[in-house]
Amino acid sequence: MPLSSQPPAFGRHKVIAVLVTHDGARWLPRVLDGIASQVRPAQRVIAVDTGSRDESRQLLAQAQRPDGCVDVILDRPLDTGFGQAVAYGLSAGLAGPDAFPDEAEPDPYPPGEPVEWIWLLHDDCQPAPDALYHLLDAAEELEAAGRPAAVIGPKLRNWYKRRQLLEVGVTVAGSGRRETGLEHGEQDQGQHDYVRDVLSVSSAGMLVRRDVWEALGGFDRRLRLMRDDLDFCWRAHAAGYRVVVAPNAVMYHAEAAARERRKIHCGRNRPHLLDRRNALYTLLVNSPGRLLPLVFVRLVVGTLLRAAGYLIAKLPGHAADEFGALVRILVRPDRILAGRVRRRPTRRVPHREMRHLFPPPGAQLRHAYETAYQFIASRTPHQESTTYGSHRAVETGPSAEEAEALETESWAALRRFLRRPAVLLVFLLTLVTLVAERGLLGPGQLMGGALLPAPDTAADLWRSYTEAWHPVGTGAATPAPPYLAVVALLGFVLFGQAGLAVDVLLLGSVPLAGLTAYLVMRGFVGDGRVRAWAAAAYALLPAATGAIAQGRLGTAVVIVLLPLIGHAAYRLIQPTGTSRDGWWTGLLLTVATAFAPLSWVLALVLAGIAGVTVARGGWPRLAIALATPPVLLLPWSLTVARHPTMLFFEAGLPGPGLTGMGPLDPLFLRPGGPGMVPLGFTLGLLLAGLAGLMRHIRRRAVLAGWTVTLVGYFVTIACGQLALRTPYMAHGQAPWPGVASALMGAGLLVSALVAAHGARERVAQRSFGLVQVGFVAVSVLAFLAPVASAAWWVVRGADDPLTRRDPAVLPAYVAVEGQTADRPRTLVLRQHGDRAGVSYAVLRDIGPRLGAAESGPPVARTPGLDDTVAGLAAGRGGDEAQRLAEYAIRYVLLTRPVDQNLARTLDSVPGLIRVSAPDGAALWKVTFPSARVRVINPDGKIQFAVPSEPVDTVAQLPPGPAGRRLVLAESADHRWTATLDGRKLPKEVVHGWAQGFRLPAEGGRLEIRYDSTMREMSLVLQLVLLLAVIVLALPDGRRAEDEEEETETPPGGVEVPPATAHPEAGVEPDRPILPAPRSGEAGEPPYADAGQDTTGQDTTAAFAPGALGAAGHGTGTYPTGTYPTGTYDTALGPAHEPVAQVDSAGVQPDAVPPAGYHEPRPEVPRYAQPDSDYPYPGHGDPAAAAHLAYQQPQPDPYVPFQQGSHQDPPTMPAEPYATPYAPQPPRYEQPYQDDHDDQGRRS
Repeated sequence: MPLSSQPPAFGRHKVIAVLVTHDGARWLPRVLDGIASQVRPAQRVIAVDTGSRDESRQLLAQAQRPDGCVDVILDRPLDTGFGQAVAYGLSAGLAGPDAFPDEAEPDPYPPGEPVEWIWLLHDDCQPAPDALYHLLDAAEELEAAGRPAAVIGPKLRNWYKRRQLLEVGVTVAGSGRRETGLEHGEQDQGQHDYVRDVLSVSSAGMLVRRDVWEALGGFDRRLRLMRDDLDFCWRAHAAGYRVVVAPNAVMYHAEAAARERRKIHCGRNRPHLLDRRNALYTLLVNSPGRLLPLVFVRLVVGTLLRAAGYLIAKLPGHAADEFGALVRILVRPDRILAGRVRRRPTRRVPHREMRHLFPPPGAQLRHAYETAYQFIASRTPHQESTTYGSHRAVETGPSAEEAEALETESWAALRRFLRRPAVLLVFLLTLVTLVAERGLLGPGQLMGGALLPAPDTAADLWRSYTEAWHPVGTGAATPAPPYLAVVALLGFVLFGQAGLAVDVLLLGSVPLAGLTAYLVMRGFVGDGRVRAWAAAAYALLPAATGAIAQGRLGTAVVIVLLPLIGHAAYRLIQPTGTSRDGWWTGLLLTVATAFAPLSWVLALVLAGIAGVTVARGGWPRLAIALATPPVLLLPWSLTVARHPTMLFFEAGLPGPGLTGMGPLDPLFLRPGGPGMVPLGFTLGLLLAGLAGLMRHIRRRAVLAGWTVTLVGYFVTIACGQLALRTPYMAHGQAPWPGVASALMGAGLLVSALVAAHGARERVAQRSFGLVQVGFVAVSVLAFLAPVASAAWWVVRGADDPLTRRDPAVLPAYVAVEGQTADRPRTLVLRQHGDRAGVSYAVLRDIGPRLGAAESGPPVARTPGLDDTVAGLAAGRGGDEAQRLAEYAIRYVLLTRPVDQNLARTLDSVPGLIRVSAPDGAALWKVTFPSARVRVINPDGKIQFAVPSEPVDTVAQLPPGPAGRRLVLAESADHRWTATLDGRKLPKEVVHGWAQGFRLPAEGGRLEIRYDSTMREMSLVLQLVLLLAVIVLALPDGRRAEDEEEETETPPGGVEVPPATAHPEAGVEPDRPILPAPRSGEAGEPPYADAGQDTTGQDTTAAFAPGALGAAGHGTGTYPTGTYPTGTYDTALGPAHEPVAQVDSAGVQPDAVPPAGYHEPRPEVPRYAQPDSDYPYPGHGDPAAAAHLAYQQPQPDPYVPFQQGSHQDPPTMPAEPYATPYAPQPPRYEQPYQDDHDDQGRRS
């Protein structure tokens, strides 16, 4: 058949294409080319321009027939919506007898009912050449199967990433979220290529029957842009029509309005506000009436949650849009009612029959989790984001052969995973820890040394932190130590077990510290084996093993956090640092300070040193990091400010016998006390750190490491020489410098890693001598340091003085009696053999628990009790027993081993009777009446005891004599209040320390309260400040795809991949500290300075920095080599070709190609012949191909037709719809006006 007489495919289908344009000149030339290149063109193309202020109108004029593909061009005002423009185009563009000029031609196909279709097109959505053909093919197949479709949509791909899927049909969640069922960034591999029913398809490329369009009234006039397609398809389903997606039809969508790539003029220029308002409207007008109240409540609650999420993501504009959209719906309920009335005549299908088109239950919760994961993972350096959509597409399973291959591959992948240095490191450290801590595993609670046992549940620990009055000893309103909140929150995560949280933090600190150190060193050390050694050496420092043996929970936690703090601090002091780095550093430092305040002291000293070298712009970030801990830890930090000695003591009891250092201990990283490795085990680390001083590369890293080392060393020595006393200590004590010693070890390891970089190659190049001997000796000693420490720790064990046992200190019946209405207490005495004197503690019921050492009353508040205990121990024979009763003390317990002299003295005290006690201990009972709350007559005698709770008390008080008093065995405080039948009782101090009230003669309802208003306000303030800091520390909420540069490929050029670091490269020369560049930054090569190759030679003379960016390639480094012949821009660089140089080690040094260099690119004809492999038929002019390559990215090859389709496409379209195939330049060009800068970024 001659070309001119070849009939069009699907001839009985008449297609009217309506193209709506609005400031889309950036994308319109390719869209017009796509329309003109259709192998099955539309019979009529109507373009409606809505007041474009760019070149869109001129481009349409160039594309008008007879030389173009547009039949009619119409103009509408600037504020015209998409649906309004389509309606106007159909009414005005089809008026007159020439609506279909080809209708008089004979139909070459068998007779059938003609069908008119409307093809909706956006000016930022380019159809593939066979898009319309496949849409009509799907319509023909469905009609032949007896299941005709009224609305058919294409598969949408990303305009800029041509293989990335955007939509293959959509649905809507109950919150109004548009669900695509695709994974984030999912690539098109044909996995969704089957025709199926969907709730909706996009208006970009939607093919809708004209009779259905007219029956439903087109798009809702209330929806001028966004969600109009969803509403229309929902109404089509409700009217009994089918909506399907035909994935073989492909279109490329730029999403210009949604991505804010152009302004919106048919409403407020706030795409998110417009989308949310229309989403709420669509749900409310289309949901069934019986579900409308539930839908409304869900939308209100969902709006609040979404707004909170946007605030956390630092997107206040989006949060305001959420509220704004809801308000716009609430203030105009008449529009909702009118919309539901308009839909009622066409609603024929009940909602339950469409339920399968909506997301399954639970999709929103899954989406919330995946969104949070995506938000974090997409901003983690060197970590690929692997998030998923709200619901996935269904895929078929593998065959038997494929399953076997997958199983084999799975085992291979598992073996590779297990062989990774990080996995082996964590496994070995965990194994060593379990063996060393064999005596600390089992039932009971960890206690001993500096550690008090944890409460039974995390709720009890949280209550200890939040309560205003602490029932410890004689009671105190001291702010609770903030580390209790951290342990309690972890306990809630670990099934509500506070003891399990302590186990994880203390016993698991060694493998956790190794893991954090290994992860942080990824950007500092190239060799995984060297990283594993350094991480193991850090995790097994004497401070780490000693912290476990001594129950030093604070030091154990800080050792885990220290690498993360160092990583954050490095980013903070960089010129590219942001305030977010300051907040993140401050947040980590806050947690460390809560457990060990010495961390803040060390950070303050190091910040002062760093402030000398940091640029002025970095000072505010340092100030943020240092100010965050005191602010977040209010009001506890105010107590520390009043008593600065508390900065040197960490969580738990200071305890006698837990400190003490020899003269050489600080030098060998030994902070003193039980659990220290032998003196010489860390010699290898010290020598390796000294070796770093001999290197001439990375001097900043070495100097930074030794600065940290010296600060830790001098603080360690200072702590060993001091005898400090906090308000809760009766005697001065030397603070344990475990944190300072760990900091010293971290600094030595930084210097040691610099020494290890390339050491073997350098030594091999020298002749044999003392250098080789010294290198071998230092290497062996350094390698043996963590090995020997691990072996010694396994042999010695991690216990002593830390142990695991039943935390009960008091006999069972005494503990039970302490919980009765009288709330009696027990005085626990301990005789110390190392010095004359007795220490004591007042226990209320079960004994001391975690946090009690820092929450009790200061020593200065209990002088009377000190004198009473001294009288008991001295055997004065006075009224000590009666005075004990005033403190509500009913029992006196002398712990084992019992000092017999002291026991005989207590036997002689009047008012004490010895009773049965546990083995090895001695117990006495006070014969005088004792109770927490009691009424005293005017003569000083106890009238009766009042039933009491641990803090607040409510009881019925009988009448009595005038002048009586109510006495609490609690320290006097102005926040105590007592009322009798609602009347406040006058306050007074009794016995010089106790809280008392004057009682009237009449009785009534007695209420005793401690005013916790200030504590509650401080907790609220602390929560608000914490949330604010977390929000400020989080990355901003911009989506990853919005942050990507929308660059076009330059003419004849492609980007060259960045160089891969040499595998032997260990560290980056002259980089001071640990991490790799953050994601999205233009960075230096991983292990070499800019301007240096791996041999340390300067290469900046050959290739000037910035030349590559000026040439349009972006920033980065390129492997040297003989580059293929390419084009050179004479305005940017000389026309010569670089030749690679290879060093003696066989490694090509990193270099940058000369300015103006472009890789050659095979010239692809604009239009290829039908039998060619190129995707689009058309022109073949090389000049045109070069122009288009510069103006737009080349799409991936697309095979338009597949075997098994309903109708094979014609080889060429026939007149009058055929596209001219003669070679010629593109017909719909605009003068090139790029809005990108020379780096490829949008201006």
